[in-house]
Amino acid sequence: MVMKERQAVTAQGINISWTVGRQISTAQLDEIFISYQLTYLKRSRHHGYLSRDFFQQVITSIPDKLRLCCAYLNHEIIATSLYLVDGDTLYGRYWGAIEDSYDFLHFELCY
Repeated sequence: MVMKERQAVTAQGINISWTVGRQISTAQLDEIFISYQLTYLKRSRHHGYLSRDFFQQVITSIPDKLRLCCAYLNHEIIATSLYLVDGDTLYGRYWGAIEDSYDFLHFELCY
């Protein structure tokens, strides 16, 4: 069943990529923060609890413990998920979507 959901994401023209913490660009950091804020605003009517400086500090201080998953449509980021990693386990999952109207997008980036 998981393959079916993953194929549905691909069929919508969405590409998924993973980035290791040290390779997270400033542009990606901006997209992480924007998507995080938009998701909180939509769900909770506020901009979230974490600042852009928080995300910058995490990326700077523990880059080897981070993984970023980005969803791209037409070469533009439409959603992000930032994880903390320890060995073979992912933690955290700071999810955000600029647009989340795509089938199985949250599932693909977060599970």
